[in-house]
Amino acid sequence: MMQRKAGLPSLDGLRHFDAAARNLSFTRAAQDLCLTQSAVSQKIQLLEQQLGYLVFHRIPGGLRLTPQGELLFVGVRQAFAILETTLHQTGEESLEGTIKIRVMPSFATKWLLPRLHQFYEQSPISLEIDADMTPANFKF
Repeated sequence: MMQRKAGLPSLDGLRHFDAAARNLSFTRAAQDLCLTQSAVSQKIQLLEQQLGYLVFHRIPGGLRLTPQGELLFVGVRQAFAILETTLHQTGEESLEGTIKIRVMPSFATKWLLPRLHQFYEQSPISLEIDADMTPANFKF
């Protein structure tokens, strides 16, 4: 049994734990976080040292949460949800207005439009999209 260190673990370590627990894989967590598998594994080892207990059983083909890891995962998910909601609420006041963009029609239909729903869910900013082939006249 490891000795627990005083204080809270780093937010970064908890973010790595969350990704690994959701995926039950260091490799897939690394892909989600745009890191190497080794970086995620090392961060989890550091977290386990800070906590004083193992959060995962390493098994062939993946990971399994320990009982302490399961409790931690529930708490981390709740904490991240609260943090995300709070950040969204506090950021809403500062983000307002309209962004005007001009793009080629093919870019608008194949790339931009499929992603607009996600943008509108996350931002109160309005967009004016001009799908046109003529060069833009920039006004700042």
